[in-house]
Amino acid sequence: MIKVEVNVPNAIGDFYKEDRDIVMLGALRHIVFGEMKKKEDKLKKAKAHIRYFEEKYKLKLEDFQKNMPPGEEMELHEDWVEWSYWVEVQKRLKRIIEKMDRLYTEDYEM
Repeated sequence: MIKVEVNVPNAIGDFYKEDRDIVMLGALRHIVFGEMKKKEDKLKKAKAHIRYFEEKYKLKLEDFQKNMPPGEEMELHEDWVEWSYWVEVQKRLKRIIEKMDRLYTEDYEM
């Protein structure tokens, strides 16, 4: 675990250490749960954009990149840039959600 200092209301400082740890971990998990839901919504958006391009070209991005003509048209290039962006967003969000999920579901000893 990493130690992080935060300022909390005086009332929390008056708790016994084990109670304070339980309260702080519960609060952190509550915040993580809310943020995880926001990330999941963004992931749905990214997946929808990716699905749009996969349906448009009937290919996955990797296959599209392999078969993209060298003198590509402007629209193909713009689609490739946007499609690549959404694939990277999806990868990043999946990693973040996985880490948040572990924090939310694992038991931690203080």
